[in-house]
Amino acid sequence: SSHEISKDYTYDGFWDMKFGFLKNFSARGRIITHDQKDLVNNTSNNTKNQSINVILDPTSNISTTLDKSRQETLSVRTGGENPRTERNQYTIKYAPFSQLSLNYTNSDDQSLQETGAKSNGINKNVSVSFSPLNFLRLSSVWNNQDRNTTAVSGTTETTTNQVTDSRNYTAGLTLRPFNIISLNGDLTVEDYRNWTDTGTINTQTQNVTTKIGASMQPLPTVSISGNYTKKITKDLIKNSETPKENWDSTTTVRVFEWGNLVYNWAQERNMGEVQAGIVTTFDILKITNEISFNTTIPQSSPILSSVVISANYKAITYSDMITSSNNFKANSMTFEGTLNF
Repeated sequence: SSHEISKDYTYDGFWDMKFGFLKNFSARGRIITHDQKDLVNNTSNNTKNQSINVILDPTSNISTTLDKSRQETLSVRTGGENPRTERNQYTIKYAPFSQLSLNYTNSDDQSLQETGAKSNGINKNVSVSFSPLNFLRLSSVWNNQDRNTTAVSGTTETTTNQVTDSRNYTAGLTLRPFNIISLNGDLTVEDYRNWTDTGTINTQTQNVTTKIGASMQPLPTVSISGNYTKKITKDLIKNSETPKENWDSTTTVRVFEWGNLVYNWAQERNMGEVQAGIVTTFDILKITNEISFNTTIPQSSPILSSVVISANYKAITYSDMITSSNNFKANSMTFEGTLNF
């Protein structure tokens, strides 16, 4: 026989106020609790789920946010605990003037899986953006992640510490030599490091990415844009380099008065980069062609306001230059119609 009692409680809170020198102060929160008790076996189990968001902007150039979340389930108890995921994050943004902004984000999380595996980590991010001239952009980002993962095998627990650290510096230009043409370019240098205390992962690279692009509108109904990106991944431990090149272009033509015909083309040649924290080498070529048509036709009917029609065709050719058995071609076609009343 069984006899159980369950109780659920939901608490909601909201605060939104501007007073004194504070530009904005708002808070939203929800807490949901579940209490379950087995009267026959005299056992109990409880869960707590919550989401809290706080925004505090003391002045027009300073803003802060705080987010807290917790997700807990009753599925399987592990060591007397329910599987759960918790995350906390706060962000501070400071912009003393329009050309300069500084951001700092700190987040921590912890989780317990049904298998007994545990993980917890801290992530810190600092970014600075500066535009001394209207055509020049300078930025820098530092990101650090420190994570502990505990795996369970039988009665044995093994904990691994993994640290990922990256710093990148970007300089960008945007020029308009003519009214119908815009040119842009970016250069990004990233110093990347990823390692574990067990020595299973030890990655150290310097990644240099160059990007140039152009956009133009030769006619009022036609716009064209294109980009070229080249990334060089230099393995500082093995003293080797692998390139990755991307080309893409987009052409948009306004058809009739309410429709757009868009053609997208992209090509990627990738010979290796950092994936999942490890330098991975391969040699692939991927070509994508996509054409789409979208139109919204207004209606004068008092019942029907508009008719929306969209169609899309996409084709991908994937070529593995090392293992030809991985080659494939894929395509898809969709058509949609919507009546808005």
